[in-house]
Amino acid sequence: MGDGALGAGRAQLRAMDPDQETFQPAVDEQSGYPLATFQRRWMGFVLDELIILGLVSVIWVTLGSFFSSSPEVVAGQTAVAGTLLRVGYGLIFNPRGWSPGKRRMGLRIVRLDGEVPGTRHGVVRTAAAVISHDLFFIGYIWAGFDAKTQTWHDKLAGTYVVRIDQGVEGGAHTGWKRRER
Repeated sequence: MGDGALGAGRAQLRAMDPDQETFQPAVDEQSGYPLATFQRRWMGFVLDELIILGLVSVIWVTLGSFFSSSPEVVAGQTAVAGTLLRVGYGLIFNPRGWSPGKRRMGLRIVRLDGEVPGTRHGVVRTAAAVISHDLFFIGYIWAGFDAKTQTWHDKLAGTYVVRIDQGVEGGAHTGWKRRER
């Protein structure tokens, strides 16, 4: 399962920043991938939120322009659409172990065994992320104080966010290839 993005380069990443805390997958003896810093995770989150807000804006303009409703009704419909869009976005990307914002920042979501989350962990992570988001972002801010920079939704889903930015130019990972079976 996964696309093989975690298959090489752990020693290179560790050599780049030997003081960075690392995530050690349980299935191998290598040095592990560095855990993502709170700042890098935050930037990935902001990029993802900008994409979602852009899509919500399109929905808001569409509802306001093509349907004659009061501003309160349009605002309520847009809020519901925004929540559904955020959940759909998470359900698409969390099982795969990346989102456009994380990918741009050279980050990857993994389970303890180093594999991508998959459907079960991705769905749990998405559901818990809604709670983290709706409770004034406390679940996200938690990562700034956690020893392994895990958010509430990471803890509930059993996931970690690690840096995989080897082969990066300007933050975008260049080596995303599907693993051969």
